[in-house]
Amino acid sequence: MITPLPQLHQQFLCLILLTTTLIAEPVSGKDPLPDELQRSESIERISRSYAKELSDANAPGEKTALAKRFMAEIEKYDDPTDRFALLRLSLDLVRAAEDWDTAILVVREMQDNFEIDSEASERQLQFLKDKKKAASKKRIKFSGTPSTSSNADASVDDSWPEDSDQIVIDLEMPYETAVLGASGDVIVLLLTLKEKLAIFDVKARQIKHEIPLENANVKFCVGADSIYLAYPEPNTIERWSLKTYKKMKSSKLPFQNPIEHLVVGRDTNGPILAGAEHEPGMFLDGKSLRPIPTRVFDRQYQRVGQLPGAGPATRMRASANGKVFSIWGTSGSPGGFRTLVMKGNTVDTYYAHDTMGYIAPSPMGDLMYTAKGIYTTQTKEYAVNKELHARSFFIPAIDSEFSISLVRSDDRDAAAPARANIHMRGNPQPITTLPKIAFRPGGYGEFHNRAPMPIDLRMFLFAKRGLLLTLPETNRQIVYHRVGDLDSK
Repeated sequence: MITPLPQLHQQFLCLILLTTTLIAEPVSGKDPLPDELQRSESIERISRSYAKELSDANAPGEKTALAKRFMAEIEKYDDPTDRFALLRLSLDLVRAAEDWDTAILVVREMQDNFEIDSEASERQLQFLKDKKKAASKKRIKFSGTPSTSSNADASVDDSWPEDSDQIVIDLEMPYETAVLGASGDVIVLLLTLKEKLAIFDVKARQIKHEIPLENANVKFCVGADSIYLAYPEPNTIERWSLKTYKKMKSSKLPFQNPIEHLVVGRDTNGPILAGAEHEPGMFLDGKSLRPIPTRVFDRQYQRVGQLPGAGPATRMRASANGKVFSIWGTSGSPGGFRTLVMKGNTVDTYYAHDTMGYIAPSPMGDLMYTAKGIYTTQTKEYAVNKELHARSFFIPAIDSEFSISLVRSDDRDAAAPARANIHMRGNPQPITTLPKIAFRPGGYGEFHNRAPMPIDLRMFLFAKRGLLLTLPETNRQIVYHRVGDLDSK
């Protein structure tokens, strides 16, 4: 079985299309560009020939080495279609490795040997040069060795390079999911390949500790000072301390089916909302891990109800203060817009029959930020985008009433960097703009995003710290952006 190359970013796919579909006037000494069917068949055939090599090329350096080997072996192939296929595979490899120098060489090799539209290829080259320039900004490589410092204050790193407002943290291996916790002070990364959780200290800009897992099939959430781990197979839940990194409590979950989701407010130690498929959900006490008796009242139908369950396609969020929760589905349309509001042991539920893309509660839980705009906890319009084709996607700040909006761009060329605006609460007028952030532009896909980590889990605005963190979809970087003092704007 052939292991496919990592899926390219939409920008890269668009650039590939430009390269391979726009043909210039014939130029003497250059081969005609093969048609799409020829290219597809040749790429598939050559991929089979190099199946083992492609499967083994996992690290960025291995991908670059294989790409250079392909380029060196081009002359062995008489068929221009096969030569183009090798260049195409080389380009895929070096882009996945973020080796922009070699990517530029590959595009120039295409220019020199095939009848490709010069204007389109020059746009490609400019895009790659911009990526190279962005990558030359200060980078910090995570070695994979957790810090042993016991003095938290001494490990705070608030320095910035003189000529840049970005700092890129490169991770040695990809994470599968990432969860913000401890009031925004840590990001916990699931390292599936190592079967560990890595605790990334936001202030220190480094991994502080790793927690071993029984296996990588784990659900987890992060509160103020605890990590909660749930294993679906035995249906157990554990509480680990973020101070001592030791397991403090373990308990059997009272579900008949395997647990699918659990969430908790990042500023709290509970309650934890947990859900399994085909049975009601429940709230768990953050200390004892036992169910909390609750009375659920359905405000839509004005009757006593029950907490919704959660299947694999369900998504959940919690407000930072742990008082409001949002739930929606991703397997059908509409996905539903449901909120749970805790008042002591009473839970009020609200529902709207709509698809929202994502539903991110504000820190206090009074507003819901979605792909369609901003709503109240009762699912009513607050500052909603009136049309489906919204021009930006709002995400609440981590620590205040500010918000950030990712500007939408449906330009298939997609060569421009992503742009983000910062707002006070839901005010459509931005107070400042970040013209180039390390993330893709927003797009139509935000309305129906089925990914485990949509944009609300990849952009963290710390307004009080003057900081924006982005987690690009490569799952191998954490990027710091200096925002400045927002209170003075």
